[in-house]
Amino acid sequence: MNTNTIIPDSTYRLQFRPSFTFAHAREQIIYLKKMGISHIYASPVTRAATGSLHGYDVCDPREINPELGTWDELVSLLAWVKDHDMGWIQDIVPNHMAYSPENNMLMDVLTHGRASRYAEFFDINWDHMHESLRGRIIAPFLGKPLGDCISDKEISLVYENNRLQTAYYEKRFPVRPESYFEVFGRNLFALRQCLSGQEYVRFAGVLHTLHNLPDSSEPQERYSQTEMALQVLNEVYTTHESIRKFIDETIAEYNADGSSSPGPGLLQQLLDHQHYRLSFWRVAAEEINYRRFFTINDLIAVRVDNERVFNTTHALMFDLISQGLIQGLRIDHIDGLYDPYAYLQNIRTRSPGIYLVVEKILERNETLPKHWPVEGDTGYQFLNKLNGIFCRRSSERILSGIYTRFIGHKIRVNELEVDRKRLIIHKHMLGDLDNLAALILHAANHELPGNDVTFHGLRRALTELLVHFPVYRTYIDFYKYENSDKKVVLSAIKKALSARPEFKYEYRFIEYFFTRLKTNPAPETQDRRASLMRFQQFTGPLMAKGYEDTFLYIYNRLTALNEVGGWPAEFGTPLTKFHHYIQKRQQHRPAALNATATHDSKRGEDTRTRLLVLSEIPFKWGKKASHWKKINSRFKKRVHSRQAPDFNDEYLLYQTLIATLTLTERGLNDAYRSRIKEFMLKAIREAKIHTAWIEPDTDYEKAVMNFIDALLAEDNREFLDDLRDFVSTIAWHGMLNSLSQCLIRNTVPGVPDMFQGTELIEYMLVDPDNRREVDYRLRKSLLNRLVEGIESGLDSLLAQLIATPNEALMKMYAIYGSLQARRQNPELFNQGSYVPVRTTGDYAENIVAFVRESGATASLTLAPRFTCSLMEKMEYPLGKEMWKNTNLTLPFAEQRSFREIYSGEEMELGPEIEVGELITHFPVGLWISKG
Repeated sequence: MNTNTIIPDSTYRLQFRPSFTFAHAREQIIYLKKMGISHIYASPVTRAATGSLHGYDVCDPREINPELGTWDELVSLLAWVKDHDMGWIQDIVPNHMAYSPENNMLMDVLTHGRASRYAEFFDINWDHMHESLRGRIIAPFLGKPLGDCISDKEISLVYENNRLQTAYYEKRFPVRPESYFEVFGRNLFALRQCLSGQEYVRFAGVLHTLHNLPDSSEPQERYSQTEMALQVLNEVYTTHESIRKFIDETIAEYNADGSSSPGPGLLQQLLDHQHYRLSFWRVAAEEINYRRFFTINDLIAVRVDNERVFNTTHALMFDLISQGLIQGLRIDHIDGLYDPYAYLQNIRTRSPGIYLVVEKILERNETLPKHWPVEGDTGYQFLNKLNGIFCRRSSERILSGIYTRFIGHKIRVNELEVDRKRLIIHKHMLGDLDNLAALILHAANHELPGNDVTFHGLRRALTELLVHFPVYRTYIDFYKYENSDKKVVLSAIKKALSARPEFKYEYRFIEYFFTRLKTNPAPETQDRRASLMRFQQFTGPLMAKGYEDTFLYIYNRLTALNEVGGWPAEFGTPLTKFHHYIQKRQQHRPAALNATATHDSKRGEDTRTRLLVLSEIPFKWGKKASHWKKINSRFKKRVHSRQAPDFNDEYLLYQTLIATLTLTERGLNDAYRSRIKEFMLKAIREAKIHTAWIEPDTDYEKAVMNFIDALLAEDNREFLDDLRDFVSTIAWHGMLNSLSQCLIRNTVPGVPDMFQGTELIEYMLVDPDNRREVDYRLRKSLLNRLVEGIESGLDSLLAQLIATPNEALMKMYAIYGSLQARRQNPELFNQGSYVPVRTTGDYAENIVAFVRESGATASLTLAPRFTCSLMEKMEYPLGKEMWKNTNLTLPFAEQRSFREIYSGEEMELGPEIEVGELITHFPVGLWISKG
């Protein structure tokens, strides 16, 4: 960590979109400052695809997104934030951009091919093994085969915006300049008969210029001549009727031809000569010559390892940093980059004092590479560790049995993960795999053990290696090679060899290739390095699509654990392991983000805290699930000789209803039904069992949607009344879980990060549900009530909160109090030691307790858990009668004076004290020493 870096006290994630602009954000700054937030953590703000709800489909990183506001408005907002003594952390997207006609740099590449000024910007394999892709880039955006699209007149040639383009519905693709002669040169003699000499010479001169442009060695001259010629063309088109008629008729001829011709028609021939190959979108699964973001055809990877590309795509951010308007960066998808370490070093060199975090999904016991020059990660691992301590591990066997009986079979978790990864390779990534195998074989020409490795043998061996790869990515390089990375590779090879022993020779070569590295800068060594880096860029997308976006929608034992970076087969986290994790994190990355929800979360934090209650009452849950399965069976339909929904999807649906149902009104509105149906449709498509995004089974999907409608119909009284009664208990304990999680997040080492809107209880699901509009008017009103209540007296405020429970106010108060404490004691919470507190007594496992200490200042955090075992009714876990003989052993040699922030109570705390004496007025406790 850079010692000059200003570490945030807390961050608040804002999701910009056309309906939430810079002007809207400006209106919330004073409120967020009042809450105790020190830094805004902003979603991408550079130009994105029109209508983007997230900003990750960047079209031009050199410009501000006009749908969010102007450059001046952004600068004004940043200055406003700074004026309020707050900071700004900006999310940037270095890995990819939108493959879109709105991406002018990419359209320049499609126009000029390798001669483009931006050819080096995008990760394109111009020398692909398939002849049809050599020197071209595939454009897999057609809804059916190209020939069918031409025959059905879905593709046409148009003259728009001063240039020829091929049109496919709303999409536009440029025609290469040299093709203008091909299109208009065919009938030049006829045009000559009806034009004056001067007019004809100007028009023919345009075609001659475009036909004879300089090559890639003179990109600027090529660009200048192209633009000048196209300008002249537009002038003659708009001013000379005969030329306009000629151009329009020629284009009409192209669009009319091809449907009945025995060979390729004019339009087909023209498309064959472009720098792109329009293709059916399914083709990308097997033939792809550009690196994508995961398997998304619409997002093309950017080569930020190229210095010019890096400087161009980061110039705007560095400008804002140099002006002191941005204090930190969040790097999206660091694992997608060619060389993450070199990239981060480049950032640090340019901006040494900024707060820098990376979006990195760490597996259970994985840590960030120690040599990375960053403050830490964005908190997925923290989220799962914290989530895990609220899962009652003793219930695992019971819940596993309930799940198995409900769905009618046992899921073998490891086999399922491997199977789903293999599915993704075969369905979506064969083309990427071919490219990887070809690259390795090319490099292997210089390696003796690889002389007899065949393409097909290597390809199959790589498939097995990849599906057994246990992490998102390793970071092997000739210059930085951690032993942990080597162990990961060797372990994956061992598992793959065990599964496919017939590839023993191939795995021997792979082991040699990956582990016996050289620092020799010879060309053959660089080829080897390039193939190693490409392999490491492959494993992340496979893990994300096979595990995160498939497996996590299938294994539904307890879906509170099905989170990004989580491992639902690991049933919870022992409290001792959590404490060890925090201590280790404080030692190595003390300023990493502590998140409990992100824009990528599968479920919101309050949705999960509700579901975790099921681990406390497994028998009650099992009875409910079995009863509901029985009474709702009449709503199922048979689709393709099977019940729809199947039992696994039904089990997921019941958990989703438990997690999200609100009890504020008796009727279920259409908006809620739509949210549930939208989530379930996404879930069953992501699972890829009965339906999928690329192959939707509309009959199955319709049956599931009808089942949901029937379940939630107001005349389905037996189910809905039983559901509401069960949820009332779950919601209460889920709310208590939420208060505890927020307090722990805000007081352990690290920077607490709050996702927009979650200062209140919000039962969010996966995007786009978690990107719904946030009601800031309500939040401001509630905060004002809290502040007024605090100023009037804590006794009356707490009495009101306890007497008339309001889960929104309860959560906001828990967050507000702890954030204020952080801001008032920055040294304590940013640098103070972390000491787990020993607990004893009847409810020792029901309390999470730890001490932070810095100099004369100390804090004690007390967060209850497993509250169902503390009380049967909807009560608060307060007082001696509740906690009985549960005691704390504090790390203080003598009595010290403390004040509890929520109640204002003051007390002398020594080495031993009862929990019931400390948690008396509010469900969680934060005690701060008086110095």
